[in-house]
Amino acid sequence: MTSWNLQRIGYFVAVADAPSLSDAARKLGISQPALTTAIQKFEQEIGGELFDREHGFELTALGREFLPRGREVLSRFRDLDHEVELLKTGELGVVRIACGPTVADGCVGPAVAALVRSRPELRIEIEVRPFSGLPPLLRERKIDLFVGDVTVIGQAEDLEIEALPPQEVVFFCRAGHPLAGRRKVSPEEFFRYPVVAADLPPWAESWLRKQRSLTGSAPALTVRCSHHALLNRVVLGSDAVCGAPREAIQMELESGRLARIDLVTEPLLNRAGVVRLRSRSLSPAAARLIDELRRAAAGG
Repeated sequence: MTSWNLQRIGYFVAVADAPSLSDAARKLGISQPALTTAIQKFEQEIGGELFDREHGFELTALGREFLPRGREVLSRFRDLDHEVELLKTGELGVVRIACGPTVADGCVGPAVAALVRSRPELRIEIEVRPFSGLPPLLRERKIDLFVGDVTVIGQAEDLEIEALPPQEVVFFCRAGHPLAGRRKVSPEEFFRYPVVAADLPPWAESWLRKQRSLTGSAPALTVRCSHHALLNRVVLGSDAVCGAPREAIQMELESGRLARIDLVTEPLLNRAGVVRLRSRSLSPAAARLIDELRRAAAGG
């Protein structure tokens, strides 16, 4: 067993995950005969067949048992490689993060800006996508951490979750809107206008249903979109109303293009957090980014 070849473990996992042997070879960048030979040698090292050749390279019982263990070996090796890079680079290198659309326009922007000011030599890669796509990116080691709504994450032993200070959602409309400048706008008045919003987490959907039920209004949103800049354009060009964390619209409020609506209702708080793998060390730069996220979410 000490003679196992890490590359052959990778070949085995690639073949198991690919639709066909030829697809796996193409993805690995080697010839199909070379891949077949490598798999055969690996089976000889193990002392058993991993694939049933008579049924289109289906996994044998041994192959099915070995597959999750092979994936774990590769993940552990990637973690080791990652940690060696941290030791070599220190504050240099790449920070890879992902976030949901709401926090992208909220605390993430100011936090990244602060990190760029203090560490201009860093490279920072950011993916913005719906929350459901973030945990797989983390578990596949494609990112170092993600920022999103932590209320929808269940119990997960492999994840470490740190809640950020809650951010109040403010409601707004275009300047010149009938509700602009009004004091104490009731839910009944608010819901007389088209409501547009980003993709809503369950707690926000529940809040919306409750407010709608109190007014007897229909529950549907006029526009639902994950792109806040687009939603702001809709609000600026119509009588639609919207809600977002203050940081997402602060510049438009300060410029006077958007106006805050003084909605008389229970506070609505955005509960974002930072999520990372428990088993994976953070680089000094990633740890610094988390500090900046804490400050940005707290309003400082």
